[in-house]
Amino acid sequence: MGAFLMGRKASSRTRASIAALISLLLTLLVACGGLPGGDVSPDENTTIDPALQDTEWILTLLQGRSPLAGSQITLNLVQESFDGFASCNRYGGGYEAAEEVTLIMAEIWQTVEECTTIGLWVQEQTYIDALQNVVAYRLGDGQLALKDAIGETVLVFTRKEELAMDPGGLLGAAWQLASVSGKGPIEGSNLTLAFHNEYRVGGHAGCNGYLASYEASDDELGFFFLAMLGSACLEQEALLRQQDEFTTLLSNTTDFRLMGDQLELVTQNGQVLAFRRLPDEANARPEGRLWALSAVIEEKDVEGMGGPVPMPIGPPPGTEITVTFEGGVVSGSGGCNSYSAEYALDGANVSLQTIAATEMACPEPSGIMDLEQQYLSTLRDVTAYRIQDNQLWLETDDGRAVVYAHPPVLDREE
Repeated sequence: MGAFLMGRKASSRTRASIAALISLLLTLLVACGGLPGGDVSPDENTTIDPALQDTEWILTLLQGRSPLAGSQITLNLVQESFDGFASCNRYGGGYEAAEEVTLIMAEIWQTVEECTTIGLWVQEQTYIDALQNVVAYRLGDGQLALKDAIGETVLVFTRKEELAMDPGGLLGAAWQLASVSGKGPIEGSNLTLAFHNEYRVGGHAGCNGYLASYEASDDELGFFFLAMLGSACLEQEALLRQQDEFTTLLSNTTDFRLMGDQLELVTQNGQVLAFRRLPDEANARPEGRLWALSAVIEEKDVEGMGGPVPMPIGPPPGTEITVTFEGGVVSGSGGCNSYSAEYALDGANVSLQTIAATEMACPEPSGIMDLEQQYLSTLRDVTAYRIQDNQLWLETDDGRAVVYAHPPVLDREE
């Protein structure tokens, strides 16, 4: 599969701004003699069904079939105009809804972004054609059905509120990216997302690990303060570009849909990130592997956030901080000095005895002694561990953590 391409943003306006612009354009068109090709512009005799006003819908059936996996089509209705996302592009126009059943969509406009697949392009054109032929609607049970002139239902939407998700279902799960709006990642690359607790996520962006804070309620989801862990792939332009696009898409996420082992994130301009659930690693143990430090994490409260924000500090380039668990002894390098301690595992709990370390001084690289001290101080206080998305997390009771990447399994045949 080729790399997915993040399309240019069709608009940076908020939905309200778009709706206001549409209303202004409609007003100007009416003042100049009405909308070309029809007389559906609202006037003082037009009745707009209040049940439609200020509603948001997600398409569930297009001519009797579900939309393509990993795609989303939306419809937002305001007082006299509508807008939404049609698979690849934003669209909008004016509408008239009268006599409780009549619905006419007028002067539909579209942006001109390129679709990533032929299938999405065909779906978008099919949807717009169907919308232009709508003459009637029916509301009921949280659904909006749109019908054509011969009375056939061509489009069925579900009200967004009816699709609200429980964000608690995200906790403790790890997900691997399958596609972005139908386009897969670079073959062999690994892009993941794991929800650690009620406010922190992390994962792998293809080259490097990352951390972020998040807020979730119902079906809404937003990521903040995204930070990278490491600086790999500096000479691999395609992977770096994919990493930048992936993290940008995460930063622009506004909604999510959780369907069993499938997770979809939807960005503010309608792109859909489709993930599949990774196998549960709840019973994995840290022994037998060499773990290399990605970051030491402290958490700080930031005004306006729902929870603490993770602040990672990674090792300087060329410095290796490691840990291994073998035979009841944990050992490794702190970046300058070697260290070791006895440990015990009990389920997901871990306890370390007094850590012994050599006492060398390392003036280079700059700051390594301070980082080593912070690393060993955090390590002394760890009480829990977990292995998720090929990362080892050692965590303290007060929210601090050390995070390690997963190099190959040690050769234990001697």
